[in-house]
Amino acid sequence: MTARAAPAPADRIDTGKQRQARIVGFLLIGLAIFTAFVFGLDAAGDATFRLSRPRDPFALPDLVVPAAPFLHIAAALLAFLGARQFLRGGIRWTALSLGIGLAILVAAFLVWATAGKAFSLTGMLQATVVRAVPIALGALAGVLCERVAVVNIAIEGMLLAGAFTGALAGSVIGGWGGLVSAVAIGGLFGFILAALVVTYRMDQIIAGVVINLFVLGLTSYVTSQVLSERTELNNAPVFR
Repeated sequence: MTARAAPAPADRIDTGKQRQARIVGFLLIGLAIFTAFVFGLDAAGDATFRLSRPRDPFALPDLVVPAAPFLHIAAALLAFLGARQFLRGGIRWTALSLGIGLAILVAAFLVWATAGKAFSLTGMLQATVVRAVPIALGALAGVLCERVAVVNIAIEGMLLAGAFTGALAGSVIGGWGGLVSAVAIGGLFGFILAALVVTYRMDQIIAGVVINLFVLGLTSYVTSQVLSERTELNNAPVFR
């Protein structure tokens, strides 16, 4: 009996990429069907997107999009991108096709949700950037911790402790004092986590969860018992 030769590493990589391309193709085709029969059948009228706010120095005209035609075109594009994954050469564009397909899906959702109404696209983008900053800072903190082999589960607790201290100290001693206090408290909890994990060999997950629960409980208690009555302690100035 002759033993069958094991597949070469290059063949295994090609097979894996082909399987990934087929999965992405089915996913995009499924999204196309969903867009056509869920979004497309329930959209009526035009979707109006405001590109400027009343106080902007340069006013841009509103973007008016016919909802039903746009959704049908979006479904057709998603179906094309999905079918492209099963054709020759489609394996090279798997990641790009998936990214474009998800962007089309988001645009289709916005048009479907705004059909027959008006929506401030500028305000949404502004709110998105503002709310994404803490998430981005937390993600960067997690990356730095991973570089030193620490699984930092306490990122939310550190952010909450710093934000709470910054608001409280800023209300008492001013904006710069609140900023310095927030950084100091965040660094203090980072030191506590490092000491528990590195010096005392505590489990990283447990240490992070303990810090999160401690900060959440402490800030909730102080907010309900102190700041609810003394509102002047939660009125920090805003930097220009």
